[in-house]
Amino acid sequence: MKLKVFAWLLIQDRLNTRDMLARWHCPISDISCVICQMQRETRGHLFFSCHFSTDCWSTLGIAWDMSLDISSMFAAAERVWDRPLFLEVVIICAWNIWKQRNRKHFDGLDTDMLSWLVQFKSDVGILGSRVKPEHKAFLSSFVADLRV
Repeated sequence: MKLKVFAWLLIQDRLNTRDMLARWHCPISDISCVICQMQRETRGHLFFSCHFSTDCWSTLGIAWDMSLDISSMFAAAERVWDRPLFLEVVIICAWNIWKQRNRKHFDGLDTDMLSWLVQFKSDVGILGSRVKPEHKAFLSSFVADLRV
């Protein structure tokens, strides 16, 4: 359930990124990305164009067209990826990017591709118990082939 709520918040641009907090007039002095400190921390930057997130998506073989709106981005990326369980993989990837971001923000720990991948694989493993039998083999081989 938490992933469904997270996905809805992501799609609706309602996650508490620094940009969102500033738009809500919260007293926040630094609106730069927690991960890279290079750009404003918006949904688009944090999840789709920050160097860390692009590395995560690249590991999964998913490319985003940032010139499109969010729903068109998802549709275009799904057509290109052309494998089952696209939305599930995207949600789990984004969830783990968010957890890495929060790990850095709240715990002071650097983002780390290896810990992202380990957690991603763990979360996909949980998904594996819920997918249709015809997708189990794909999911197993997909996860087994992932490397940082």
